[in-house]
Amino acid sequence: MGRTGSVISSRHALRVAARVCGKEPVRATRFPTGFHHWVYEVTFQDGSRVVVRLGGPDATRHFAGALYWHEVLTPLGIPLPRLHVGSSSRDEFGFPYMVMDRLDGTDLGHVYRQLTTKQLQALAVEVAAIQQAVASLPPASGYGYATSYSDPALLPAWTDVLEANLNCSEHRGTGLGALCRSVRTQVRKRAALLDVIPPRAFLHDITTKNLIIADGTLSGIVDIDTMAFGDDLYTAALTNAALLKNGHHTTYMDAWLAARHTDTDDLERFTVYTAVFAVDLLSEIGNTFNRDNQITMQADARLRLEALASILA
Repeated sequence: MGRTGSVISSRHALRVAARVCGKEPVRATRFPTGFHHWVYEVTFQDGSRVVVRLGGPDATRHFAGALYWHEVLTPLGIPLPRLHVGSSSRDEFGFPYMVMDRLDGTDLGHVYRQLTTKQLQALAVEVAAIQQAVASLPPASGYGYATSYSDPALLPAWTDVLEANLNCSEHRGTGLGALCRSVRTQVRKRAALLDVIPPRAFLHDITTKNLIIADGTLSGIVDIDTMAFGDDLYTAALTNAALLKNGHHTTYMDAWLAARHTDTDDLERFTVYTAVFAVDLLSEIGNTFNRDNQITMQADARLRLEALASILA
């Protein structure tokens, strides 16, 4: 599949940074992660840096959500970067944008193997506490991903979210029909276990990306466009699938589940969610999203994900 939105480049990031910050930038370097927006580190002549997030013409809804949830989460003490300015409108620059502080560090996935067991365990405890703080927000009227509490995209049941995820994977992936149908069957068999989940708030994309790590500790969290409502183990399962895909050990994951006081029913749901996300990651192969090149995957990583997706059968 092709890119989403129009082509955006570093010159757009430089123009936004210059206008917003009132000083001359010298370079803009795009971050390699992320499929839907264009995110740049912009450096100025004085050595200071900011992050500029830009979106295509179809991204106004998600930028509105990012601004909304930034305002909601900041009073809870969630470690978000300071927002200088942002707009979900296309009026000023022709696309929505946000300009934020540049957090020290890089995504967890980039440094995972460099972290000690003690550092990973401490990080897991911190992330579990962040999810607990987010869960103190009011529940939603439905399930899934929302740019605000009034978002009509919310679904009536938690299993609807899993089914929608599988439908998306089947649509964008090549040759995944049988695997998607197999996982879908297992989801439906466990509907009674899954649909007792209340629509609690949780951060769904703080996985091996969007958790910024500096010197072995959490520097902050980035890229919250939507809030998820349902089971926070969904995030843990995506993290689990991403770690196992790359052949990583699961010390961090084990500590996260322990800090969350995960019980037997939780572990069964976690296994189901991991299978759902194994298919999701497989479905990325061959797509470009907003990048120049198709996503590829090593054969051993693909085999690991296929095994995870088949574990319920």
